[in-house]
Amino acid sequence: MHNLGATLGREGKKSEAERLQRQALEGRRRVLGPDNPDTLDSTGELAITLSYEKKFGEVQQLLSVLSDAAKHRKDREVVASAFYYLACGAAIAGRRDEGIDYLRKSIDEGFADVQYMQRDPDLEALHSDTRFAALITEANQHVAAALHSGQ
Repeated sequence: MHNLGATLGREGKKSEAERLQRQALEGRRRVLGPDNPDTLDSTGELAITLSYEKKFGEVQQLLSVLSDAAKHRKDREVVASAFYYLACGAAIAGRRDEGIDYLRKSIDEGFADVQYMQRDPDLEALHSDTRFAALITEANQHVAAALHSGQ
């Protein structure tokens, strides 16, 4: 359900995506708990869909959940993902400075899918910013260093 909701969202079918994403999030919260990485992933996906629908009040609540999780989690992958969702939400809302700050935090925590960052439509508002290009360079350096050290 989560994956189908994300796919529908990417296809522009936002209301259908929102319905499925809400169901997936509720199910994951109930079964896995609110702090589970999969639950947080569903939280982020719903926040992105709602951002496109300009439901910023609810988006802010969901992003607050992600922000809190990012601050309290010890799992760097979960933290990096949470900050990435925050960057996307900020970019969609037109808050470039916040988007860049969150993206930097995501990269610092280990988010390394540089190709995805460069083509992610959720970050489109940041693509023309020179700071975005610098972050891409920085992320590539992190990836190269990790490969070199054997991680």
